[in-house]
Amino acid sequence: MINKNKQTEIIYNNLIVLLGDKFKENRDEINVSILAYHIDVINRCNKAMDELGTLVFIAESGYRQKWADLSIIADSQKEILKISSLYGLSLKHEQQLNDLASKEVFDLLDDEF
Repeated sequence: MINKNKQTEIIYNNLIVLLGDKFKENRDEINVSILAYHIDVINRCNKAMDELGTLVFIAESGYRQKWADLSIIADSQKEILKISSLYGLSLKHEQQLNDLASKEVFDLLDDEF
C-alpha cells in the first residue's frame, strides 16, 4: 500500500519483529508503515542536521531561526508517540491496554446505560 524506500522497509521489518504477536498484517500494516516512515524521516533529518552542524540559521532579517528539519522531526516524534500508544510500546500504554483487555464487556458498557 505505502511505498517504502530501502531504509523504511528495514525499519518496518524490525518493527514487525519488535511487535511480535501484537502485529496483525491486515489490521496493522498501514499504522506500522506510517510509524516506519516517521522513524526514517527523523533519521534523515538528523543526518541533515549533522551535516549542517547547527540547529539554527540567521535569516536575512537577522532573526535566528531553527531549520525546518527540526519542525519535521518534532512532528514525526508526535506521530510516533501516537502510533506507539496504540501498540502499548511504552510501559504506561502497555499497562493501559492490559487493564482495558482485562475488563469485561459489561463493565465497559455499564457507563453507557
